Amino acid sequence: MFRYKGIVAFMLLVIMTVYAESQTLNANYVNYINNYKDVAIAQMNQYKIPASITLAQGLLESAAGRSNLAAASNNHFGIKCHTTWTGARVYADDDVAGECFRKYNTVLESYNDHSLFLLENKRYSSLFNLSTTDYKGWAKGLKAAGYATAPKYAEQLINLIETYNLDQFDRGGSYSVLSSSGNKKKNVSAAQAIGGAAGILVLRNLLGYVPHNSILINGRECVRLNPGTTLRMLSKEYGIPKLNLRHFNELSRDFELMGGEIIFLEKKKARVSRKDLRTHQVVEDESLWQIAQQHGVRLKPLMRRNNISGNNPIMVGTVLRLR
Repeated sequence: MFRYKGIVAFMLLVIMTVYAESQTLNANYVNYINNYKDVAIAQMNQYKIPASITLAQGLLESAAGRSNLAAASNNHFGIKCHTTWTGARVYADDDVAGECFRKYNTVLESYNDHSLFLLENKRYSSLFNLSTTDYKGWAKGLKAAGYATAPKYAEQLINLIETYNLDQFDRGGSYSVLSSSGNKKKNVSAAQAIGGAAGILVLRNLLGYVPHNSILINGRECVRLNPGTTLRMLSKEYGIPKLNLRHFNELSRDFELMGGEIIFLEKKKARVSRKDLRTHQVVEDESLWQIAQQHGVRLKPLMRRNNISGNNPIMVGTVLRLR
C-alpha cells in the first residue's frame, strides 16, 4: 500500500511539474511581443490586418527577432525581393540556396512593408473581407494564398496566438502585459503598457525615463506617449526641439498631455495616403484633433476638406472625408 501511495505521489509530482512548465512562456517571445505589440496595433488600425497575425508571423518568421535574416536585414517577415522590390537586399538559403530577401533600415520599416505587401498583393485581397478579430480565418487564408510553404503554417500561427493570448490586441481597449513566468497584469491600458520581458507597468516614473517605441501612421513616424512624459522629455529623447513637436502635432501651449496621445515626430500629411481609407465616422467623446492624430493628417486641411470651422462642434455619426 505504501509503495502504491509513493507511485501516486510521484505521478502527481510529474503532472504538476509538466503543468508548471506549460505555464512558463518563452522569455524571448515575451520580450518580442512586448516590444512590438504597439507597432502591430498601429498597423492594424491603419491597414486592417489583425495585430495578432502580424505578431505571430513576426515571431515565427524571425524566431522572435533572433534569426540570421532579421539580424542581417531587419526583415522580420521573410519577405523575398520579388520583381517589384527596388530597395536594398540580402541573400540567404530558404526553399533554394541564395534566395533574395528584402533589407530594411529598421524593424519598423519591415512591419510597414509587411502590411503593404499583403494589402497590395491580389492573392491576399480576400483576407481583407475578414474581421480583424478572425485570426483563424486570416491564418488559414495566408497559408491557402501561399505566404509560406510549411504544411502546418496556419496551425503554427494559431498556436502562437492562443499560447501568448495575442488575440487580445485585436480587440482594442485594454490588454494584458506578459511576463516570462506566464503571469499577466490585467486591464492595462494601451497608453500605460510598455515593452520589456518583465512586462513593466509605467504610471509616472519618477526615478528614470522610459523610452518610447516609434510607429508609423500614414507614413509618418510617431509615438504613443507614456503617462508622465512631457514634450520636453520627448524632445530630449529624439533630439527634436519642443517647438517643432508642438508644430508637428498642432498643440497649443495650454494643451495638457495625459499619456496615451499619439505624438508625431515629423510633420503630418494633408490627407491620408491609402486610397481605400477615404472617410472616418465620428464616435462619442472623439475630438477633431484626436481624429487627425489617429490618421496622421493635419488638422486645418481636414477642417477645410469638411467645411468645419473652429467654433462648430462635430456630431457623433458625422462622416468626415480624409482625402
